[in-house]
Amino acid sequence: MDAVDNREREFSRRLPGIVREVRDAIQSASPRQSLVRQLQQAVTEFEKSTAAPKPTDATPVTIVEPTDVQRQMMAAARQAGNYLLEAILLVFLVYFLLASGDMFKQKFVKLSGARLSERKVTLQMIDEIITKIGRYIFYLFWSGLLVGFVTWLVFEAMGVRYAALWGVAAGVLNCIPYFGPTAIMVASAIAAVIQFQDPTMVLMVSGVSVVITSLEGYLIAPIALGHAARANSVAVFVAVMLGGWMWGALGMILAVPVLMIVKTVTEHVESLSAVNELLSES
Repeated sequence: MDAVDNREREFSRRLPGIVREVRDAIQSASPRQSLVRQLQQAVTEFEKSTAAPKPTDATPVTIVEPTDVQRQMMAAARQAGNYLLEAILLVFLVYFLLASGDMFKQKFVKLSGARLSERKVTLQMIDEIITKIGRYIFYLFWSGLLVGFVTWLVFEAMGVRYAALWGVAAGVLNCIPYFGPTAIMVASAIAAVIQFQDPTMVLMVSGVSVVITSLEGYLIAPIALGHAARANSVAVFVAVMLGGWMWGALGMILAVPVLMIVKTVTEHVESLSAVNELLSES
């Protein structure tokens, strides 16, 4: 009995050593697992050491995309080419109409009816349209020169850069009712903001363009064209919008002459008297 107790005590004393030997044997038997753990620990410590510290006060960074000047210039050149092509087509159309002489006039008279009274009314209507359109084109030319010249002088006196170019732009865009003067007003205001950076000068520059075009439109136009050739402002505005929607800048220029033709026709055709009432000023 004493011998058994002695063996148990001896085994208990040697047990910790046996456990250490077993553990060492297991670790030496699987060196790959120990190596993998060591590599994982090394990678973890390397990531911790190379990680950038988080900034306490972060500064916001705005990414500004570069402006493609070449692409913008190509788009502007393409648009200018379209306008030039439309102008050339208009010139050819006017040339062919003038070269045809009274051919279309005689055709319209023949198609108007067999009675002499109907043909007489048609001939009178065509002559009136030609007179009104010719007067309107003549007025556009001289009013554009006047508006451009006055704009140039006033902008030059105010110290606006490129005053001559502003005068040319104001004279050309003056042929487009409402939208042309509005475009000059907005563009000149932007130019004043860039040049002067003064609210007073911005208001003065944009106000001058509005005053010049307003005097031309409300004082000179009724005297030069007469009330018979003019339609109400709502009809003109709708015609310009429709012309711009269908034919672009050229349509906005031709909107008023087309409206004058329609108004003249409605004045001579009794069945269209309701349309004439809508288009008239009074």
